[in-house]
Amino acid sequence: MSIHSMSRILKTGFGLALVASFAMMSGSALAHPSRDGAAAEEGTTGEAASAIDTGIFRCTLGSGSVMGSLLVRPDETCRRFTTTLAGASNRYCPQGACVSCYSLARDIGCILEN
Repeated sequence: MSIHSMSRILKTGFGLALVASFAMMSGSALAHPSRDGAAAEEGTTGEAASAIDTGIFRCTLGSGSVMGSLLVRPDETCRRFTTTLAGASNRYCPQGACVSCYSLARDIGCILEN
């Protein structure tokens, strides 16, 4: 492998990492959720084909400027709150950058009530 091709590989890798980090910070990409900080009341309900994560999850409102919470109920409905509720999980906040509540509701598959 020549120095030129190695340099090109490194530049490409750094460029992709930069794009991914901006996408995560803006809430337009959802990384695989980690189980760090998962709330005790989280669970999975429904059939295996239509399983939905239930619990309270941290998310953002107002284009990422306000921290909020998303309460996901077993009946596949969810509600946004403009505060971080007690026991809210960081499950969908990879490296501290939470996704928007609207995007999280869409990705989980629940129906927003507000």
